[in-house]
Amino acid sequence: MNSAVDAGAISQSDADAAVAFLNAGPRKTMCISAYVQGKLGRPDLAEDEGFLATDRVFEAVGLGGASFNMKTSEAYEDQFWRNYDREY
Repeated sequence: MNSAVDAGAISQSDADAAVAFLNAGPRKTMCISAYVQGKLGRPDLAEDEGFLATDRVFEAVGLGGASFNMKTSEAYEDQFWRNYDREY
């Protein structure tokens, strides 16, 4: 994310909001599930600035085209990392 901020692809405020969104919760470790749920249409995230900033960041760093499926037993986290591994 830092290189995307340095290159002007994303704003520092989007980077900060994405970090806060992805690290929300009691464990303070990166959790991608809420992002995936938002991409799948979770209504309470439609206008959530943290989710929207995370989406902008992922678009800027090449992860915007990730596809997720609710009709599989594969966990959201695993689906995200599979997409990540394909990209990087």
